[in-house]
Amino acid sequence: MRLALGTAQFGLHYGISNRQGQTSLPEVRRILELAHQRGIDTLDTASLYGDSQAVLGEVDDLAREFRIITKTIAFDGEPVGKEDLKNLDTAFKQSLAELRRKRVDGLLVHHAADLLAENGESVFDRLSEYKNSGRVEKIGASLYTPDEATRLLDNFDIDLVQIPMNLMDRRMLESGILDQLKKAGVEIHARSAFLQGLLLMLPESIPDSLSAACPFVERIQSRAALLDISVAALSLAYLESIPQIDRIVVGVNNAKQLSELLDARGTRVNPSGFEGLCCGDEYVINPSKWEL
Repeated sequence: MRLALGTAQFGLHYGISNRQGQTSLPEVRRILELAHQRGIDTLDTASLYGDSQAVLGEVDDLAREFRIITKTIAFDGEPVGKEDLKNLDTAFKQSLAELRRKRVDGLLVHHAADLLAENGESVFDRLSEYKNSGRVEKIGASLYTPDEATRLLDNFDIDLVQIPMNLMDRRMLESGILDQLKKAGVEIHARSAFLQGLLLMLPESIPDSLSAACPFVERIQSRAALLDISVAALSLAYLESIPQIDRIVVGVNNAKQLSELLDARGTRVNPSGFEGLCCGDEYVINPSKWEL
C-alpha cells in the first residue's frame, strides 16, 4: 500500500477545508483500525503537530502496527547554536516519550532550510548520532523546493525526504530531482496530495485571499467530472502514476473519509487526463505562503 496516513488532524485543527476541528480520540482509533485493516503501514507525525504524538501514544496498541515518521522542532533557518542542539535533543526525547517508543522509523528535519542554514550540518550530525544509536532508522528532511533537494543531496547523506506534490504542484517532477533522489537511494514521501483539501473545496467556498486558485480548482474538478471520477481519485491516480514516489501521505478527519480515499485509489487514468492542470503560482501551491 503506497498510502501513508498523516496525523496532523489528530493533534490540531489542520487543513483549509477542515470544518470539524481536531479529531477525537475514539475517531483516531477507528481511523487506525481501518488503516491497518486496509494495508496502510506508515504514520506521519511531528512535534509541531499539536499533541498528535501524544495521541498516538494514547492508542499505542494500534499505532504499534505502523512505521512512524516524525519530525524535529524548527529553527526557522537561523544559525544553529549549542542551545538549539540541546533543544533538539530535548524535543526528540519528548517525541519518543509521547509516542511510547524507544525508536522511530524516520526522523525528518521539519524545515530543510534549517540544514542549509549556518552550522546546519550540526543538526544533521545530531540526527546521525540518533541513527547510529539505534533510535532512528532513517533520517532526512521535509522539503519545499527542488533547490532545497539539490542542495541536500550535494551536502548530506539523507535516507528519506518528504516533498509537496499534487495535480497543481509538479515542481519536483519537472525539475528532475525525483530521479536524482532515487538514484541516491532516497525514500520519497509525497505530501499535500489535495493541497490541504483546497482541491476538494467548492470554488465559491475558497477564501478571497486564495481567489487566484479558483480557476485551477475549477479546471481540476471539471476534468474529474469529465472522466466520471472524484477529484480525490484523480489526485491519487496522478501521484500513483509517478513511480519514484514510495508513499503518498494523506490526512483525514474521520474513518469515513479514509474509507472513501481507500476506495478512490487505484483508479486508472490516461496520462492525458492530468495535462493542463498544474499551476506555476507559488503563492497558490505553497500553503506556507497563504494569508488566511
